Amino acid sequence: MLIPPLVLFHLCVAILAIITGAVVLSKPKGTAVHKLLGRCWVVLMTTTAITSFWIQQNNELSWIHILATLILATTSCAFIAIRLKKVQWHQRLMKSAYGLSLLTGGLAALLPGRFLNEAILDWITRF
Repeated sequence: MLIPPLVLFHLCVAILAIITGAVVLSKPKGTAVHKLLGRCWVVLMTTTAITSFWIQQNNELSWIHILATLILATTSCAFIAIRLKKVQWHQRLMKSAYGLSLLTGGLAALLPGRFLNEAILDWITRF
């Protein structure tokens, strides 16, 4: 199965976002490293969300694109929150965005009929 370049790019950026998010959440907060990795995570998540709008089945947006919109809104609000020194608000929003993207996005991508599900099944059947 040939993976379209946009889907491959989207998948790679999403995987990097998952890894980066885990590192950010596991490290001490407020440090220079946290701020740098946090900004990287926001860029990765924004890229993942935006590229999802060009990944469609039957040229239609699906319910998973609502998730992309929520991620864009949540990360934007979290960025504003930390700029306003609303640390608890920022923490809740970022943890929500990470959980939402990891659980909902990851599980949704693996549903039957979705590209990633078909690619994994195709790969498994080759062995």
